[in-house]
Amino acid sequence: KIGTSSKYKEEKGVMEKDKADHKKKSGGLFAKLKSAFSNNEAPANFVISDPGNFRHDSHIGWDPENGFEIKNIPPEWRKLFQAAGVRKSELRDAETAKFVMNVIGESVGGGMVTPSAPPPPPPPASNAPPPPPPPPMGPKPPPPPASPSTRNKIAAAPDTKGDLLSAIKAGKELKKMDPASIPAVEKLNPQECTNLADTLASAMALRRNAITHEEEEEEEEEEEEWTD
Repeated sequence: KIGTSSKYKEEKGVMEKDKADHKKKSGGLFAKLKSAFSNNEAPANFVISDPGNFRHDSHIGWDPENGFEIKNIPPEWRKLFQAAGVRKSELRDAETAKFVMNVIGESVGGGMVTPSAPPPPPPPASNAPPPPPPPPMGPKPPPPPASPSTRNKIAAAPDTKGDLLSAIKAGKELKKMDPASIPAVEKLNPQECTNLADTLASAMALRRNAITHEEEEEEEEEEEEWTD
């Protein structure tokens, strides 16, 4: 009996030692994390990486550094680009996309197209009887001729679209569009959308012609070069 008791105590001691060793090994990583976060400190090998491929997309899918994300373009803007004949490949190009947005900004912000104001509220209903009809009158006299100052004002009416296209043709830099101040195309009426699409189409035609002309000049210069 004495031998059996000693053997039992010895086996029990070995089992407790193995259990302690196993607990110490399995709790190493979690113990370190728990200890570190309990002291409001991150462990040395615990690193949080920054997000990659970050884009500054606007609400219309435009990023000044990367062009348009086609799938994020709203329906109203899609219709505008389609009416103006702007290609998807041109919208994906960062420089062409900037040009498109600058033209739109100059057109809407430059007075060519202004969002329509809401109609005035109807007058309040009145219970008073309608006024009597006016007495019959003879034919109205002809309006007086316009004064020279009035004629000058009419002749000097600004041609904003023509000025914009002339500036593009001359290679002048347009005012840059602020991504935080993108015009509300969806608030334009059908006629204003048509005018904007026509202006954008004309501007894109000038840009394409300029690019084609530059490419032709580069090809001519290469053909004129002597080779050994």
